Amino acid sequence: MVPALKTPVAIFQGLRWDHPEIDEDDWFCYVAKPQFAYDYKRHQRRSAWADQVLTIFVTSEWVVYNWCWTKCAPEDSKLPINFQTRFANRKL
Repeated sequence: MVPALKTPVAIFQGLRWDHPEIDEDDWFCYVAKPQFAYDYKRHQRRSAWADQVLTIFVTSEWVVYNWCWTKCAPEDSKLPINFQTRFANRKL
């Protein structure tokens, strides 16, 4: 996850609808398209899913709140689906 935070393909600010209880203007979402993922059941590195990006949610205090794999946007495979409405604005 650290390389994804160091070299994201996009950074969005202002979470809008990932979690209904969270509507935070100061929180960020780092988006990465790593080549590899980790299979927790087998404890092995594996190829990342071609149709997904890694999304990492960071609070205004710079604490990683959550991370998950998210379907790619049909118009850009390096961005999460519905990125236009999921976030308030794009920083990178």
